[in-house]
Amino acid sequence: MKRIRKIKPMRDEEKRLRYLSIEECPILVSACEHHLQPIVITALNTGMRRGEIFGLKWTNVDLKNGFILLNKTKNGERREIPINNTQKRVLQRLTRRLDIPHVFFNQDTGKPYQDIKRAFAAAKKRVETLKCPDCDYRKPRLKTEDEAGTCPKCEAKLAVFKGIEDFHFHDLRHTFASHCIMAGVDITTLSKLLGHKSLKIDPQICTPRTVPPGKGNRRPG
Repeated sequence: MKRIRKIKPMRDEEKRLRYLSIEECPILVSACEHHLQPIVITALNTGMRRGEIFGLKWTNVDLKNGFILLNKTKNGERREIPINNTQKRVLQRLTRRLDIPHVFFNQDTGKPYQDIKRAFAAAKKRVETLKCPDCDYRKPRLKTEDEAGTCPKCEAKLAVFKGIEDFHFHDLRHTFASHCIMAGVDITTLSKLLGHKSLKIDPQICTPRTVPPGKGNRRPG
């Protein structure tokens, strides 16, 4: 065994892809703490990277014309991201201070957020998924909601699965991309929105019908 070289994965090998369904998006947002909600909504509606969201300043936001202008991106190119109605309402409700340039900042320290892993993990734990053992029906819910009940399709008793598993903050970007493709956005436009230099997009995003039920089928609002 020592003489066997480590096998390298092939370039065309299937990569991991995880994204939320349209039903899961508002449930996750509802499970977030007050300071985390606008950050998650921004990721879902813009496809911005975590570092881009944390570093976002009000000078980059053009609410009048409905654009977020990013001058410093991962690939070094300027990027313009349209602001939809949901994102606009979130930005308009945020507290804005003249002495703090950042859009998202800690109210106690006045400094931009650097790490939200604990808050995001706690939000995922608050979400439960109801699954039918006899058919493909599933529904996300908060732990504070009513009892599981029965399946509306076959009337079987629903099983409760706690938390959102195998999901990271970067997967909110996957959610945005997948829902854009399913809404009819072309690859060229999506590449520009995501800040990709090439037109290479994960093939799994382009073929959402291959994704198991509950992993996304519509664009976030």
